[in-house]
Amino acid sequence: MKIPRRYTIEQATADHVPLLATIEVAAAKIFPPGSIPDHIRYDFTPVDKLHEAVQKSLLWVALDHAGNPVGYAYARLIDHAALLAQIDVHPDHMRKGIGAALIAQVAAGLRQRKVPAL
Repeated sequence: MKIPRRYTIEQATADHVPLLATIEVAAAKIFPPGSIPDHIRYDFTPVDKLHEAVQKSLLWVALDHAGNPVGYAYARLIDHAALLAQIDVHPDHMRKGIGAALIAQVAAGLRQRKVPAL
């Protein structure tokens, strides 16, 4: 998936993890009140789960031209398959193909690891 040149997608590092909750909460706020449960609107993926995903190379970030995270995707391995556990793009960067590019990168990364299904 092609995204504008000012964005890149790469494996996340531990330094990215503390910045991801802001993206997740901002992305949830695009939904009108009452359209999603309130706990989804204000909750975010626990930091320990994201650090574990970094260690297992199961977390990818979309970065802007300055290297700031603007989106992320996190996968979990379950049995012999992977689950896309979370994907978010900050509303200021939506509709640029970043979400689709993140999914494509997750799929490519899992194919390299010989994970048979996503």
